[in-house]
Amino acid sequence: MPVPHNLPSALALCLPRLHGGGTEKIVARMAAWWANRGVHVWLVTFQAFPEDLPLHPAVQRIQIDSMAAESPLLDIWPQESRNIPALRKVFASILAQEQVVYLPIISFLARMNMRCLLAARDLPCRTIICERTYPPAVFLGEHDEKLRKLLYPTADALVVQCEYTRQHWGNAIVGMEKCYALPNPAFPASAPQTDTEDVPQEQPYFLAIGRLAPVKRHDLLLRAFAELAPSRPELHLYIAGSGEQEQILLSLRQELGLEQRVTLLGQVRNVRPWLQRALALVHPSDYEGFPNVLLEALADRCPIIATDCPTGPSEIVQQGNNGFLVPVNDQKALVHAMLTMLDADVQKQLRARMVALPEKFSEERIMQSWSQLL
Repeated sequence: MPVPHNLPSALALCLPRLHGGGTEKIVARMAAWWANRGVHVWLVTFQAFPEDLPLHPAVQRIQIDSMAAESPLLDIWPQESRNIPALRKVFASILAQEQVVYLPIISFLARMNMRCLLAARDLPCRTIICERTYPPAVFLGEHDEKLRKLLYPTADALVVQCEYTRQHWGNAIVGMEKCYALPNPAFPASAPQTDTEDVPQEQPYFLAIGRLAPVKRHDLLLRAFAELAPSRPELHLYIAGSGEQEQILLSLRQELGLEQRVTLLGQVRNVRPWLQRALALVHPSDYEGFPNVLLEALADRCPIIATDCPTGPSEIVQQGNNGFLVPVNDQKALVHAMLTMLDADVQKQLRARMVALPEKFSEERIMQSWSQLL
Protein backbone atom coordinates (compact mmCIF):
# COMPACT_ATOMS: atom_id res chain seq x y z
CA MET A 1 0.00 0.00 0.00
CA PRO A 2 1.50 3.41 -0.93
CA VAL A 3 1.78 5.78 2.03
CA PRO A 4 -0.29 8.98 1.63
CA HIS A 5 1.88 11.98 0.86
CA ASN A 6 1.11 13.68 4.18
CA LEU A 7 2.37 10.73 6.24
CA PRO A 8 5.91 9.57 7.03
CA SER A 9 6.97 6.17 5.74
CA ALA A 10 7.90 5.10 9.27
CA LEU A 11 7.43 6.30 12.82
CA ALA A 12 8.08 5.15 16.39
CA LEU A 13 5.52 5.25 19.22
CA CYS A 14 7.03 5.00 22.71
CA LEU A 15 5.39 4.34 26.06
CA PRO A 16 6.45 2.39 29.18
CA ARG A 17 4.01 -0.52 28.83
CA LEU A 18 1.01 -1.73 26.84
CA HIS A 19 -1.51 -2.81 29.45
CA GLY A 20 -3.82 -1.00 31.80
CA GLY A 21 -5.15 2.47 31.20
CA GLY A 22 -6.58 4.66 28.52
CA THR A 23 -3.26 5.87 27.13
CA GLU A 24 -2.35 2.33 26.10
CA LYS A 25 -5.69 1.84 24.33
CA ILE A 26 -5.28 5.08 22.43
CA VAL A 27 -1.70 4.30 21.38
CA ALA A 28 -2.71 0.85 20.11
CA ARG A 29 -5.53 2.42 18.10
CA MET A 30 -3.26 5.16 16.71
CA ALA A 31 -0.72 2.53 15.68
CA ALA A 32 -3.43 0.58 13.84
CA TRP A 33 -4.72 3.70 12.05
CA TRP A 34 -1.27 4.50 10.65
CA ALA A 35 -0.46 0.85 9.89
CA ASN A 36 -3.67 0.59 7.86
CA ARG A 37 -2.35 3.45 5.71
CA GLY A 38 0.95 1.77 4.97
CA VAL A 39 3.13 3.48 7.55
CA HIS A 40 5.79 1.26 9.13
CA VAL A 41 4.87 1.64 12.81
CA TRP A 42 7.35 0.65 15.51
CA LEU A 43 5.97 0.47 19.03
CA VAL A 44 8.66 0.67 21.72
CA THR A 45 7.95 -0.34 25.32
CA PHE A 46 9.96 -1.41 28.33
CA GLN A 47 7.78 -4.03 29.96
CA ALA A 48 5.57 -6.79 28.59
CA PHE A 49 2.71 -8.53 30.39
CA PRO A 50 0.40 -11.43 29.46
CA GLU A 51 -2.56 -9.03 29.50
CA ASP A 52 -0.98 -6.56 27.04
CA LEU A 53 -3.34 -5.12 24.45
CA PRO A 54 -3.35 -6.77 21.02
CA LEU A 55 -1.72 -4.84 18.18
CA HIS A 56 -2.38 -4.54 14.46
CA PRO A 57 -0.42 -7.37 12.77
CA ALA A 58 1.71 -4.89 10.80
CA VAL A 59 2.86 -3.01 13.92
CA GLN A 60 6.34 -4.06 14.98
CA ARG A 61 6.88 -4.05 18.73
CA ILE A 62 10.27 -3.65 20.38
CA GLN A 63 10.54 -4.49 24.07
CA ILE A 64 13.43 -3.23 26.18
CA ASP A 65 13.92 -5.36 29.28
CA SER A 66 14.92 -2.54 31.59
CA MET A 67 12.75 -0.17 33.52
CA ALA A 68 13.24 2.16 36.45
CA ALA A 69 10.72 2.48 39.26
CA GLU A 70 7.74 4.65 38.33
CA SER A 71 6.93 5.87 41.84
CA PRO A 72 7.25 9.66 42.21
CA LEU A 73 8.79 8.99 45.63
CA LEU A 74 11.83 7.25 44.11
CA ASP A 75 14.79 8.68 42.22
CA ILE A 76 14.56 6.70 38.99
CA TRP A 77 17.53 8.14 37.20
CA PRO A 78 20.38 5.90 38.37
CA GLN A 79 18.72 3.05 36.48
CA GLU A 80 18.27 5.29 33.44
CA SER A 81 21.98 4.75 32.78
CA ARG A 82 20.72 1.54 31.11
CA ASN A 83 17.43 2.79 29.72
CA ILE A 84 18.68 5.81 27.77
CA PRO A 85 21.40 3.98 25.76
CA ALA A 86 18.99 1.10 25.13
CA LEU A 87 16.43 3.49 23.67
CA ARG A 88 19.07 5.25 21.61
CA LYS A 89 20.19 1.92 20.16
CA VAL A 90 16.57 1.15 19.20
CA PHE A 91 16.14 4.50 17.43
CA ALA A 92 19.41 4.06 15.55
CA SER A 93 18.36 0.55 14.50
CA ILE A 94 15.00 1.75 13.17
CA LEU A 95 16.71 4.55 11.26
CA ALA A 96 19.11 2.04 9.69
CA GLN A 97 16.36 -0.41 8.74
CA GLU A 98 13.97 2.19 7.36
CA GLN A 99 16.65 4.29 5.66
CA VAL A 100 14.70 7.50 6.21
CA VAL A 101 16.04 11.04 6.39
CA TYR A 102 14.52 11.45 9.83
CA LEU A 103 12.43 9.33 12.20
CA PRO A 104 9.32 10.82 13.82
CA ILE A 105 9.08 9.73 17.45
CA ILE A 106 5.88 10.16 19.47
CA SER A 107 6.37 9.59 23.18
CA PHE A 108 3.70 9.29 25.87
CA LEU A 109 3.87 10.02 29.62
CA ALA A 110 6.28 12.32 31.42
CA ARG A 111 9.19 10.04 32.25
CA MET A 112 9.07 8.29 28.89
CA ASN A 113 9.14 11.72 27.29
CA MET A 114 12.33 12.61 29.12
CA ARG A 115 13.93 9.28 28.24
CA CYS A 116 13.16 9.75 24.55
CA LEU A 117 14.39 13.34 24.44
CA LEU A 118 17.72 12.25 25.93
CA ALA A 119 17.98 9.12 23.77
CA ALA A 120 17.18 10.90 20.50
CA ARG A 121 19.59 13.77 21.06
CA ASP A 122 21.82 14.34 17.98
CA LEU A 123 20.03 11.60 16.03
CA PRO A 124 18.02 12.51 12.89
CA CYS A 125 14.73 12.27 14.78
CA ARG A 126 11.81 14.61 15.35
CA THR A 127 10.44 14.02 18.82
CA ILE A 128 6.85 14.80 19.77
CA ILE A 129 6.11 14.41 23.48
CA CYS A 130 2.63 13.90 24.92
CA GLU A 131 1.23 14.63 28.36
CA ARG A 132 -1.89 12.65 29.22
CA THR A 133 -3.02 14.42 32.38
CA TYR A 134 -2.92 17.92 33.86
CA PRO A 135 0.76 18.09 34.89
CA PRO A 136 0.45 20.63 37.74
CA ALA A 137 -1.81 18.13 39.51
CA VAL A 138 0.79 15.32 39.41
CA PHE A 139 4.07 16.10 41.20
CA LEU A 140 6.88 13.99 39.75
CA GLY A 141 9.38 14.77 42.48
CA GLU A 142 11.71 17.75 42.70
CA HIS A 143 14.44 16.25 40.51
CA ASP A 144 12.11 15.18 37.70
CA GLU A 145 10.15 18.43 37.73
CA LYS A 146 13.36 20.37 37.17
CA LEU A 147 14.48 17.95 34.48
CA ARG A 148 11.14 18.20 32.69
CA LYS A 149 11.42 22.00 32.53
CA LEU A 150 14.94 21.62 31.16
CA LEU A 151 14.23 18.92 28.57
CA TYR A 152 10.74 19.66 27.26
CA PRO A 153 11.75 22.83 25.35
CA THR A 154 14.10 20.66 23.26
CA ALA A 155 11.15 18.68 21.84
CA ASP A 156 9.87 19.42 18.36
CA ALA A 157 6.32 19.58 19.71
CA LEU A 158 4.34 19.04 22.90
CA VAL A 159 0.84 17.60 22.62
CA VAL A 160 -1.65 17.96 25.46
CA GLN A 161 -5.25 16.82 25.44
CA CYS A 162 -7.18 19.90 26.49
CA GLU A 163 -7.16 23.54 25.52
CA TYR A 164 -7.11 24.44 29.21
CA THR A 165 -3.87 22.49 29.67
CA ARG A 166 -2.32 24.11 26.62
CA GLN A 167 -3.14 27.64 27.77
CA HIS A 168 -2.42 27.19 31.48
CA TRP A 169 0.67 24.99 31.30
CA GLY A 170 1.97 23.85 27.93
CA ASN A 171 2.51 27.24 26.32
CA ALA A 172 4.72 28.30 29.21
CA ILE A 173 6.78 25.10 29.01
CA VAL A 174 7.65 24.95 25.30
CA GLY A 175 6.20 28.13 23.79
CA MET A 176 2.92 28.66 21.96
CA GLU A 177 4.36 27.72 18.57
CA LYS A 178 5.24 24.19 19.71
CA CYS A 179 2.26 23.31 21.93
CA TYR A 180 -0.87 21.66 20.51
CA ALA A 181 -4.14 20.54 22.08
CA LEU A 182 -5.36 17.30 20.48
CA PRO A 183 -8.13 15.38 22.24
CA ASN A 184 -8.41 11.62 22.11
CA PRO A 185 -10.60 10.21 19.34
CA ALA A 186 -13.92 8.59 20.11
CA PHE A 187 -14.10 5.15 18.57
CA PRO A 188 -17.28 4.20 16.71
CA ALA A 189 -19.79 2.07 18.57
CA SER A 190 -18.58 -1.49 18.55
CA ALA A 191 -20.09 -4.32 16.55
CA PRO A 192 -22.65 -6.58 18.25
CA GLN A 193 -21.03 -7.99 21.35
CA THR A 194 -20.22 -11.63 21.91
CA ASP A 195 -18.92 -11.29 25.48
CA THR A 196 -22.07 -10.10 27.23
CA GLU A 197 -22.82 -13.11 29.38
CA ASP A 198 -21.70 -11.38 32.60
CA VAL A 199 -23.58 -8.13 31.94
CA PRO A 200 -26.89 -7.86 33.85
CA GLN A 201 -29.75 -7.74 31.36
CA GLU A 202 -32.61 -6.68 33.63
CA GLN A 203 -30.97 -5.16 36.71
CA PRO A 204 -30.61 -1.34 36.62
CA TYR A 205 -27.10 -0.22 37.52
CA PHE A 206 -24.63 2.62 37.57
CA LEU A 207 -21.15 1.95 36.24
CA ALA A 208 -17.74 3.36 37.11
CA ILE A 209 -14.62 2.57 35.10
CA GLY A 210 -11.08 3.48 36.04
CA ARG A 211 -8.00 2.72 38.09
CA LEU A 212 -8.73 2.14 41.76
CA ALA A 213 -6.64 5.13 42.75
CA PRO A 214 -7.34 7.97 45.20
CA VAL A 215 -7.74 10.57 42.44
CA LYS A 216 -10.66 8.63 40.89
CA ARG A 217 -12.72 9.10 44.10
CA HIS A 218 -14.51 5.77 44.14
CA ASP A 219 -14.83 6.36 47.89
CA LEU A 220 -17.04 9.38 47.19
CA LEU A 221 -19.10 7.31 44.76
CA LEU A 222 -19.62 4.55 47.32
CA ARG A 223 -20.83 7.05 49.92
CA ALA A 224 -23.16 8.70 47.40
CA PHE A 225 -24.56 5.33 46.36
CA ALA A 226 -25.11 4.46 50.02
CA GLU A 227 -27.54 7.39 50.22
CA LEU A 228 -29.53 6.04 47.26
CA ALA A 229 -29.48 2.36 48.12
CA PRO A 230 -32.17 2.17 50.86
CA SER A 231 -34.89 3.72 48.68
CA ARG A 232 -33.83 1.91 45.47
CA PRO A 233 -33.50 -1.79 46.36
CA GLU A 234 -33.31 -2.84 42.70
CA LEU A 235 -30.31 -0.62 41.96
CA HIS A 236 -26.70 -1.86 41.77
CA LEU A 237 -23.28 -0.28 41.33
CA TYR A 238 -20.48 -1.91 39.33
CA ILE A 239 -16.90 -0.66 39.40
CA ALA A 240 -14.52 -1.87 36.68
CA GLY A 241 -10.80 -1.47 37.26
CA SER A 242 -7.92 -2.50 39.46
CA GLY A 243 -5.43 -0.63 41.58
CA GLU A 244 -3.91 0.08 44.94
CA GLN A 245 -7.16 1.11 46.61
CA GLU A 246 -8.99 -2.18 46.09
CA GLN A 247 -8.78 -3.33 49.72
CA ILE A 248 -9.66 0.14 51.01
CA LEU A 249 -12.77 0.19 48.84
CA LEU A 250 -13.76 -3.33 49.86
CA SER A 251 -13.50 -2.28 53.51
CA LEU A 252 -15.57 0.84 52.86
CA ARG A 253 -18.17 -1.25 51.03
CA GLN A 254 -18.48 -3.47 54.10
CA GLU A 255 -18.61 -0.47 56.45
CA LEU A 256 -21.49 1.00 54.41
CA GLY A 257 -23.34 -2.33 54.29
CA LEU A 258 -23.18 -2.51 50.50
CA GLU A 259 -21.70 -5.99 49.99
CA GLN A 260 -24.81 -7.11 48.08
CA ARG A 261 -25.27 -3.84 46.20
CA VAL A 262 -21.79 -2.96 44.93
CA THR A 263 -19.54 -5.23 42.84
CA LEU A 264 -15.88 -4.61 42.07
CA LEU A 265 -15.38 -6.27 38.69
CA GLY A 266 -11.60 -5.99 38.50
CA GLN A 267 -9.98 -5.41 35.12
CA VAL A 268 -12.55 -5.70 32.30
CA ARG A 269 -10.98 -5.97 28.86
CA ASN A 270 -14.14 -4.94 26.98
CA VAL A 271 -16.30 -2.42 28.83
CA ARG A 272 -18.55 -1.60 25.88
CA PRO A 273 -21.32 -4.15 26.71
CA TRP A 274 -21.37 -2.77 30.26
CA LEU A 275 -21.72 0.81 29.00
CA GLN A 276 -24.52 -0.12 26.62
CA ARG A 277 -26.68 -1.39 29.50
CA ALA A 278 -25.78 1.13 32.25
CA LEU A 279 -28.07 3.87 33.49
CA ALA A 280 -25.02 6.13 33.45
CA LEU A 281 -21.27 6.15 33.67
CA VAL A 282 -20.28 7.89 36.91
CA HIS A 283 -16.81 9.48 36.91
CA PRO A 284 -16.17 11.51 40.09
CA SER A 285 -12.43 12.22 39.73
CA ASP A 286 -10.60 15.04 41.51
CA TYR A 287 -8.68 15.77 38.31
CA GLU A 288 -8.23 14.24 34.86
CA GLY A 289 -6.29 14.56 31.65
CA PHE A 290 -8.78 13.57 28.99
CA PRO A 291 -10.73 10.53 30.16
CA ASN A 292 -11.09 8.07 27.30
CA VAL A 293 -13.89 6.25 29.07
CA LEU A 294 -16.16 9.28 28.66
CA LEU A 295 -15.69 9.07 24.90
CA GLU A 296 -16.43 5.35 25.00
CA ALA A 297 -19.64 6.20 26.85
CA LEU A 298 -20.59 8.70 24.14
CA ALA A 299 -19.93 6.09 21.44
CA ASP A 300 -22.30 3.67 23.16
CA ARG A 301 -24.94 6.28 24.05
CA CYS A 302 -24.39 5.90 27.78
CA PRO A 303 -25.22 9.09 29.71
CA ILE A 304 -22.42 10.51 31.85
CA ILE A 305 -22.12 11.97 35.33
CA ALA A 306 -18.69 13.51 35.83
CA THR A 307 -16.99 16.05 38.04
CA ASP A 308 -16.27 19.44 36.54
CA CYS A 309 -12.54 19.20 37.26
CA PRO A 310 -10.15 21.59 35.48
CA THR A 311 -9.40 19.44 32.44
CA GLY A 312 -11.27 16.82 30.46
CA PRO A 313 -14.91 16.29 31.39
CA SER A 314 -16.11 19.81 30.61
CA GLU A 315 -14.80 19.44 27.03
CA ILE A 316 -16.81 16.21 26.60
CA VAL A 317 -19.96 16.49 28.72
CA GLN A 318 -22.59 18.96 27.56
CA GLN A 319 -24.77 19.72 30.56
CA GLY A 320 -28.21 18.22 30.07
CA ASN A 321 -27.43 16.96 26.56
CA ASN A 322 -25.28 13.90 27.14
CA GLY A 323 -24.98 13.99 30.92
CA PHE A 324 -24.34 16.14 33.95
CA LEU A 325 -21.31 17.85 35.46
CA VAL A 326 -21.10 18.18 39.24
CA PRO A 327 -18.60 20.04 41.43
CA VAL A 328 -15.48 18.19 42.56
CA ASN A 329 -15.82 16.40 45.92
CA ASP A 330 -19.49 17.32 46.28
CA GLN A 331 -21.35 14.24 47.51
CA LYS A 332 -24.71 16.00 47.70
CA ALA A 333 -24.50 17.13 44.06
CA LEU A 334 -23.40 13.65 42.99
CA VAL A 335 -26.39 12.06 44.73
CA HIS A 336 -28.74 14.57 43.09
CA ALA A 337 -27.32 13.84 39.62
CA MET A 338 -27.67 10.08 40.14
CA LEU A 339 -31.26 10.50 41.30
CA THR A 340 -31.99 12.59 38.20
CA MET A 341 -30.56 9.82 36.01
CA LEU A 342 -33.09 7.39 37.45
CA ASP A 343 -35.94 9.33 35.82
CA ALA A 344 -37.12 7.45 32.73
CA ASP A 345 -37.88 10.64 30.81
CA VAL A 346 -34.40 12.01 31.49
CA GLN A 347 -32.88 8.75 30.26
CA LYS A 348 -34.94 8.86 27.07
CA GLN A 349 -34.08 12.49 26.34
CA LEU A 350 -30.35 12.08 26.94
CA ARG A 351 -30.03 8.97 24.80
CA ALA A 352 -32.01 10.57 21.97
CA ARG A 353 -29.50 13.44 21.92
CA MET A 354 -26.56 11.03 21.83
CA VAL A 355 -27.41 9.34 18.53
CA ALA A 356 -24.30 10.74 16.81
CA LEU A 357 -20.81 11.25 18.16
CA PRO A 358 -19.59 14.87 18.15
CA GLU A 359 -17.58 15.37 14.96
CA LYS A 360 -14.74 17.05 16.85
CA PHE A 361 -13.97 13.70 18.51
CA SER A 362 -14.18 11.53 15.39
CA GLU A 363 -11.24 9.19 14.90
CA GLU A 364 -10.66 10.35 11.32
CA ARG A 365 -10.59 14.03 12.25
CA ILE A 366 -8.24 13.58 15.22
CA MET A 367 -5.87 11.29 13.34
CA GLN A 368 -5.75 13.68 10.39
CA SER A 369 -4.74 16.39 12.85
CA TRP A 370 -1.96 14.12 14.13
CA SER A 371 -0.86 13.45 10.58
CA GLN A 372 -0.68 17.17 9.83
CA LEU A 373 1.47 17.61 12.92
CA LEU A 374 3.83 14.86 11.75
